[in-house]
Amino acid sequence: MISRALEQAGYTVKQALHGRAALAHLDADCPDLLITDNRMPDLSGDALIAEARVRFPELRILRLSGGGDDGQAGVATLYKPFDPDELLGVVRELLAA
Repeated sequence: MISRALEQAGYTVKQALHGRAALAHLDADCPDLLITDNRMPDLSGDALIAEARVRFPELRILRLSGGGDDGQAGVATLYKPFDPDELLGVVRELLAA
């Protein structure tokens, strides 16, 4: 749903199967925005965010979470469930900043 909504809105999307693959994508071609789930195999979203912040301090990040946490300081968090319009609104805000 996330990729489809973003692509239909005109964004280019690259996907990674897990956190370490996401880091490889970032190293190869850093995007304007990283969207990551908090719970992922191999490397948690929070661990991915921490490493991305070290490597790319200016990278905009959107963290997706199912709840039960307090988010992460300085990182936009969108809590599930959300609809495509909510996602696109947050993405637009982050990219405009």
